[in-house]
Amino acid sequence: MIGYFYAYLEPLKSVYKILTRSILILLLLVITLYGLIHLPPVQTFLVQQATNRLSKSLHTKVQIKHVDISFFNKLALTGIYIEDLHKDTLLYAGALSVKINDWFFVKDTVTLHYVGLEDAVIKLNRKDSVWNYQFLVDYFSQPSGNSQKSNNIQLDLKELSLHKISLKHQDGWIGENNLIQFDACKVSIRQTDLANQKMAINRIDILHPVFERSDYTGNRPASQHSSSAVATKSSPQQTNNWTVLLDQLNIENGVFADEIETERAPYADHFDGQHMRFSSIDASIQELSLKNNQLTAKLNLSTKERSGLIVKKLAADVTFNDSIMEFNNLDLQTNRSRLKNYYAMRFESFNYDMNRFMSNVVLEGHFNNSILNSEDIAIFAPELKDWNRTATIHGEVKGTLEDLYAKNLLLQTNSSVVNGDVHLKGLSDISTTYIDFAS
Repeated sequence: MIGYFYAYLEPLKSVYKILTRSILILLLLVITLYGLIHLPPVQTFLVQQATNRLSKSLHTKVQIKHVDISFFNKLALTGIYIEDLHKDTLLYAGALSVKINDWFFVKDTVTLHYVGLEDAVIKLNRKDSVWNYQFLVDYFSQPSGNSQKSNNIQLDLKELSLHKISLKHQDGWIGENNLIQFDACKVSIRQTDLANQKMAINRIDILHPVFERSDYTGNRPASQHSSSAVATKSSPQQTNNWTVLLDQLNIENGVFADEIETERAPYADHFDGQHMRFSSIDASIQELSLKNNQLTAKLNLSTKERSGLIVKKLAADVTFNDSIMEFNNLDLQTNRSRLKNYYAMRFESFNYDMNRFMSNVVLEGHFNNSILNSEDIAIFAPELKDWNRTATIHGEVKGTLEDLYAKNLLLQTNSSVVNGDVHLKGLSDISTTYIDFAS
């Protein structure tokens, strides 16, 4: 009986040995393949093969110089380059690095712990009705042949680090160019909800940001114009459905410029609403909220404009929407003036009315122990440059600079005192300005 048992066991031993050796060989093969795939040269080779196939499919150049992929949670790419169909740069990035939550492929939420981008240039342009990136949109919009619905995966970005980034948006068809660039930008994010268009951010630090916008005559035929390239009163307001909450935003040495094509050169001696350029922008912004096309925040800012206007300090609780830019708890210190308490600019269309500041922007101010110098007013109304007055102001002011009312105004200069209601009309020409005073 025992002999029979051993005789039956011998084949099982042989099968066991074969299975054991097979498993060991298979495990060794898996380890070897994993080790090879984990080697950056092998990863780079595999990715370059994929980009070569993509280049042939797109009929343009797609390159990645180097790849380093950690098995489940890290990705690093260098030398990313994509050409458009005109053989011009569409995208270049010196380095891209991503850190993802472990075993992300079996989870419904992909947490991007970190995204880093360095030395990146993005060029979006068109001279006719077709953008230079349209071929990518067309390619990736094609049906994949997979009828199964993808999982509802949500992305949750936590930290973003950007260095030397430039986005050039040139619309030669409509006639509008935008440039956004900065030396560094670090973002710490509390929550990202792309599906519901919500974001909560702890802190943003931006070093030397530049935003430049210009309007000009584009290539689009007049017969196809749906609206003028220059803003009009009837220009539709864009709807923003995002809700963004930001605890702290710091800006260091920023630049903002807004240029509109004119036959004349920019004014050199006073503010030019069609050629605005603010530089040396340093700002600290707290409790920022963007919701339903309205922005609110606590602002502390300094800057200077090409006209000679120097904003030494602008501290206020700010509200900015489609019809008003409002400054509560205001402390505004300029070249020679200081306004305190409340100031607002009301408009129907921001771009259109700001380009017609004297006549279209309705000013409203509630001032307390404020100082106003005529040389600062002359930056906006150059006809007042020889007025040479400094006044202490207490009271309420409302209207455009062409038609301005002051109520319960106490205005005191070195030589005179005004106490009552004042109506100023036609400040654009001080020699013909109409002044009506009621004490």
